[in-house]
Amino acid sequence: MARGFALLGFALAWTGCLLPSDPLADLHPVLWAEAGRVSLHTCRWPDGASIGVRVEGGAHPEERADLDRAMAAWNAAGLGVGLARSVEPDAPVVVRFLDAPPRRDAGDPGLGATLADCRHTPAGAFFLERASVDLARRMGPDWRGRSRALDPDERLGALVHELGHALGFAGHARTMSGPLVASPEAIRQLGRQLRGGGVLEAPGLRSLYALPSGTQRGAAGVEAWRTEDVDGLLELAGPLELAGPWLRAGDRSARIFWRTSSGQELGLWAPELASWRKRPEDALLLPEPGLRAWLRSQPRGASR
Repeated sequence: MARGFALLGFALAWTGCLLPSDPLADLHPVLWAEAGRVSLHTCRWPDGASIGVRVEGGAHPEERADLDRAMAAWNAAGLGVGLARSVEPDAPVVVRFLDAPPRRDAGDPGLGATLADCRHTPAGAFFLERASVDLARRMGPDWRGRSRALDPDERLGALVHELGHALGFAGHARTMSGPLVASPEAIRQLGRQLRGGGVLEAPGLRSLYALPSGTQRGAAGVEAWRTEDVDGLLELAGPLELAGPWLRAGDRSARIFWRTSSGQELGLWAPELASWRKRPEDALLLPEPGLRAWLRSQPRGASR
C-alpha cells in the first residue's frame, strides 16, 4: 500500500509539472517593437465577434460535417465570440483540407497548421483580423515511411485543435488532455469525446478571452538598433501605402509584417521565441528576404 501511495504521489507530482497554475503559461504572445522597446501581448477576436469560416477548395461531406461539429464545440465554450460557416470570399477564417501535410513555422510538416494575423492599430490596439487553417487528410509518414488517412475522431480533434489556434492561442498546452495538446493520442481522444457528446473544456482560451485583447505579457527597453527596422517601416508605411502592421506568433518564432497594394508581405522575423518569451530584451528582429529585395527595389530617397 505504501508503494502504491508513493507511486500516486510521483504521478501527481509529474502531472503537476505539466499543469501550470497560469492557464496562459503556454501561450505564445505576439511581439511588438518600436522606439527602443519590445513588448509581448495577447491577441484575440473582439468581444461579441461573429467570425465567418469559409471552406476553400474541395471538401468531403464528412469533413464539412466535422468542421460544423468543431465550430459548435467552440461556440459552446463560453468565449463570447461565435464561429459560423460562410461562403463570402472575404470571410476572416479560411479552412483548407489538403492531401499533403502543411508546413509549420519551423519548416517541418505536420497534421495541421494555422496562421492567425493580429492587427496592431495606430491607437495601440491588438486584435485578430484573419486566420487560415490547413488540415492534412493523411497522417504520417511513420517510421516505415507509410502514411494513412485520418480516422474520423482524429479529423474532428484536429479541427478543434487548429480552430483553437485560429481563436488566438498560439502554442501548445503541456497538459495530459485538452484542445491545445499537440500529441496525436490527445487529439484522437478529444475528437472521440466530442463525437460522443462531451463538452469542450478549454481553460486556456477562456482565460485568454477573460482578458482584454492586447494585454501585456512582458516588456523591456532595448538598444535602439533592435527596433530601428520596425521604426523605419512605420515611417515608410504611409508614403508607400503599405497596409499593416500585422503580427503573428508561431511554434518557434514571431513576425511583424506589412502588405503592399499587390498583397506582398514585407516582414521581420523574430527567431528563438522560447528565449525572448522569458527575456524580451533578447528579441532580435531580422528582415526577411522579401523585405530586403523590396527595399533594394525602392527609388533612392524613398527610404525616409
